[in-house]
Amino acid sequence: MLTINIEDDSLKITSVSGKRVTFAVATPLQPGWVQNGVVIEKTQVGQIISMLLAQNHIKEKECIACVSGIQSIYRVAYVPRLDPALLAEAANKEMEKAIPVPLDSLYTSWTDIKISDVETALCLVGLPFDNVNSVIETLKSGGLQPKYLELKPLAISRVIDEKTAIVLNVHPAGFDLTIINDRLPELIRSLPFPVSTISEADKADMVKEEVERTVNFYNSGHPYSPMNNQTPCILSGSLRETLSTKLGYPSKLPPSLLNYPEGQDESAFIANTGLAQRTINRLRRVDINVIPQASAAQKQAGRRPGFNMVPLVTLVVCAAAVLGMWAINSAAEGGEMVKLQLEQKEKATLLSDTQKLYGERTEKDEKELAAYQLIVDTYRGLEKSVADRRELVNTDIGAVIEPLPGSMYLTNITVSSGNIVVEGSAPSEEILLNYARDLRDKGIFKLVMLTSMDISNFSEVTFKITLTTN
Repeated sequence: MLTINIEDDSLKITSVSGKRVTFAVATPLQPGWVQNGVVIEKTQVGQIISMLLAQNHIKEKECIACVSGIQSIYRVAYVPRLDPALLAEAANKEMEKAIPVPLDSLYTSWTDIKISDVETALCLVGLPFDNVNSVIETLKSGGLQPKYLELKPLAISRVIDEKTAIVLNVHPAGFDLTIINDRLPELIRSLPFPVSTISEADKADMVKEEVERTVNFYNSGHPYSPMNNQTPCILSGSLRETLSTKLGYPSKLPPSLLNYPEGQDESAFIANTGLAQRTINRLRRVDINVIPQASAAQKQAGRRPGFNMVPLVTLVVCAAAVLGMWAINSAAEGGEMVKLQLEQKEKATLLSDTQKLYGERTEKDEKELAAYQLIVDTYRGLEKSVADRRELVNTDIGAVIEPLPGSMYLTNITVSSGNIVVEGSAPSEEILLNYARDLRDKGIFKLVMLTSMDISNFSEVTFKITLTTN
């Protein structure tokens, strides 16, 4: 089993057989090749993958990989136990409510987890197209065929054996934060560090601030089962020593689940370990493959509802066969000649009428086909118009999300003709005003107006911003 984890600053590959890691390598990537989880230089990264596999004589072509959680959306919705036939409809409705951007601007996936005999958890994922497509194209450029793609924080959570925990994976370019409750990932935050030159101390402060904010947000929605100072914090990646004394929670290393080569830091490969573990039954785990699925149905040219010609052709053939039989019988039985001639005349009339009907029907079908083609051409024009509009809307939404600080949350984005209304919360007025200024500085919105701003019960600022797009 080949596992791939492409991070902003490095590439990590493992080859796993059973529980033994036969090959593990972490190699740095050039700055700018991968940005916020999106592979920019796909060919170069693909060439490094191909080279590493060739140098280590690994011929396996199928792989499983993870996708960065940056700019991803993960939500958990609880619903009553439903018949499997109704789950998809319920998941789509919950996605529309929980995900604050248009669903056609993301790749969406979901899975259901049985909580009890009466309740089911729907785990919903939304991923930007570039995050997913760039990883798939990079793997294919490296000669690999991806069979499974998973959100990186979900892969990491599969390694954790605590029932309730705070899970932190820190790497030089950013960090993943996951809150696990009853072995189910409830909240996920994946954030990049602002600049590559930020100090280790500043990184630790940023991580601590985000942990406190996320835990407070979680506790506000779980008053009967809050996180407390006894909740374990599972640390992997970098800054482990600094964060273990800074966060105020008992820290632990992730469990050792695979046998890595001597000298390898298993914690650095935690996402790869999680990907490999998906084949092992380890209690309740979220398992969502985010590879886009191609449409299974395609329209066939010339296939349309209407007159079925098969019975008509069969009738013509049968009529011809019957006429032939009558001709043979007439030669053998001269006494029946007159009767057969009359019957032959009737069958000839039937054949003539059938051929006439066939001709009329063919002409009618040709007219129906022309009308059908006109309808198809009309809808193609409308489809292109909708696709062009969707592309424009996706561009505008990307411009809204891109400057969003890690400390702010968007709760809803409404798109209408000429306007985008953004709602959410910020930890302070200053951060909110800076965000609004950044939106204005982009220069793509005609007007950026802060239409409402209120202080919530949790000392956060709730807001609404209206953006005029034309």
